[in-house]
Amino acid sequence: MKSDGIKDLERRIEDMRQHMYQTYLENPGDPRLVIISQKLDQLLNELWALKNSNE
Repeated sequence: MKSDGIKDLERRIEDMRQHMYQTYLENPGDPRLVIISQKLDQLLNELWALKNSNE
């Protein structure tokens, strides 16, 4: 069973993916896409670290 921390992080990752996708659909040249992508990368790195610390 996944811990609450992992589930919460996965939800935040999915929310950020949706935000990035919606921003792209509205304006593919939006400079905020880089910032959103960086935040998504950070969340993915946190998830990777959390999962590896639980092994």
